[in-house]
Amino acid sequence: MDRSSCNALLNDSVHQLGIATQATEFCGHASELAHIEVTSPDTQP
Repeated sequence: MDRSSCNALLNDSVHQLGIATQATEFCGHASELAHIEVTSPDTQP
């Protein structure tokens, strides 16, 4: 998930559901996972 998608999710959450914190955490975890997968696809021990 890219930054713009996370921002859109955050905006929707704030206006519709009020779960900005949960959305932020989700985006953070998704970004970390995507970053790990992209940067080290073949370096798994």
